[in-house]
Amino acid sequence: MNTCNKLQIYQDAEKELEEKLKLFQTKYLFYPVLYFYGFGNGILYKVLLKNIHLKHIVVFEDDISLLYEIFHLIDFSEELKNNKLIVLRSDILTKDLENIFTTPPFFNFLRVYSLHLHSTYYESFQNDIIKLNQRISQIIKSTILYQGNDIEDTLQGFTQFIFNSPKMILNPSLSFLYEIRKEKSKTAIIVSTGPSLDKQLPLLKEYQNKATIFCADSAYSILAKYDIKPDYVLMSERTEKTAELFKNSYESIDKDIIFVLLALVHPKAIKYLESSKRNYILIPYPSLFTKQCMLEDFGNFPSGSTVALNALKLAYTLEHKNIIFIGQDLAYSQDGTSHSKDYMYGSNYESNIKQENTLAYGGKGEVKTHCMWNAFRLSIENFIHKNIKNCNFYNATEGGARIEGAIEKPFLECCVSLLNDDDKKFKQLKKLDIDKQNRLLLDIDKNIYKLYLDCDEFLKELDECLKNLEQDSKRILNKDFIDKMIIQEAIKKIDCFKLRIDDYTKSVLYEFIRPFLMQFEFNLARIYVLNPKNEQEWLDKNLTWIKDHIFLIQVLIANIKLVKKGIKENIAPLKQTLLLRNLKSLF
Repeated sequence: MNTCNKLQIYQDAEKELEEKLKLFQTKYLFYPVLYFYGFGNGILYKVLLKNIHLKHIVVFEDDISLLYEIFHLIDFSEELKNNKLIVLRSDILTKDLENIFTTPPFFNFLRVYSLHLHSTYYESFQNDIIKLNQRISQIIKSTILYQGNDIEDTLQGFTQFIFNSPKMILNPSLSFLYEIRKEKSKTAIIVSTGPSLDKQLPLLKEYQNKATIFCADSAYSILAKYDIKPDYVLMSERTEKTAELFKNSYESIDKDIIFVLLALVHPKAIKYLESSKRNYILIPYPSLFTKQCMLEDFGNFPSGSTVALNALKLAYTLEHKNIIFIGQDLAYSQDGTSHSKDYMYGSNYESNIKQENTLAYGGKGEVKTHCMWNAFRLSIENFIHKNIKNCNFYNATEGGARIEGAIEKPFLECCVSLLNDDDKKFKQLKKLDIDKQNRLLLDIDKNIYKLYLDCDEFLKELDECLKNLEQDSKRILNKDFIDKMIIQEAIKKIDCFKLRIDDYTKSVLYEFIRPFLMQFEFNLARIYVLNPKNEQEWLDKNLTWIKDHIFLIQVLIANIKLVKKGIKENIAPLKQTLLLRNLKSLF
């Protein structure tokens, strides 16, 4: 019985327990994690946790008095101590939920997540259950999305980094920017291109000399149209379409702007900047490769998933005491537009993407967004949450989605209260000396060459493993009976192969195959948890397991060959730069 409302949690406790145990000890036998809404009398969880395959049960229960009573009747001390049983309130902070779902084994089995009702009694909490499940589903979507899905983006970014690397070394470094511009300004304004930006532009123009303005690449042309001069314009994406945002230059505002680009951007972006002599720096995306090349001067920047997040991190690292967001809607406007009316690609650029709901600015009602924006919002919220003691974060967007942790304040009030004096006293950037440039260029060349050789070694291992598994698969299919020994031998080879893959986690190569591997493992979890009812189902499960790993190896081989091809096709600018300096490339 519920201790608060005195309603019965069970109609027939013994029968319901028997039915639940039958379900979870058969269909869910191999699940390492189970999620329930409602604690009930706790007996179900006590019995289920005897299953050696089940590592954790997560239970959401808001009735503290019920838990108090049950914990006095049944000893769960060991299960709680070892985190085999995790009891949470349904209003648990999103940050804490994210910590759970990004930790193994919860992370590894995201695609088989399901929230089970402890009993029909808990259906009366339908609204709480729906809200909780929506929050968890959004976290899972964002977490999976954040892992990437294939090698294409990673490879494009890396090969463009190779192509751009001489330009990076021959331009000023990020560390020098930090050295001469830290604490030079109290307040930063980060300008994005949400639909609400239009109404903020007159005020931004009035106060532009009283704050440091960080501008997303997409907002650059909009600010130019209104004769507003940003101090920094950031670009993070690697596509040619994004590079086109820099195709036009604006003499009225371009002088002294620093264009801050990730070094993986499309080369056309750099070409456009150089054609009009705009100042820029390139920052390598943090990776094992850039660490090996000792690019600390250029790479002390934890790049994020969105240009707004990178602007936020840059503004924070430059030690601004106040950071203000405008145009950071991360949601559609009421009329369905996705961007400011002056956005280069149109105000409806992303209006046809599948939409979902999220909490609105001000905390009242909901607005329409999409999964990528939600992922961006969560990453911004995480950054604010970690750094809120050192900086004041203001959301002056006055529309769109709520950004938890940011102080919601009208832009006018922010300007009046925070922007009182001219706030810009910036020195110009300098380049590294020639000797240091040469050392870094040679080091990049050496590490790219090493990666090229590592590709050949890895391909040999993959080819051998593929050949063995394909032979085993043929032997299994050619038998008139189920030969468990051959199947088990093949599974052991797969296990050995995956251990070998683990050995590569500290290799640069792993950064190329990781996105596909992660998505593969997420999907593989669906096979892992299957509980065969007979020998045929056992055979089907294991054959699927073997065939999927054959496919995995085939994809890895194709991807590593693409890495080799990408290196050969993009190494020319580095070789040419070394040649002009009488330095020798290993290629």
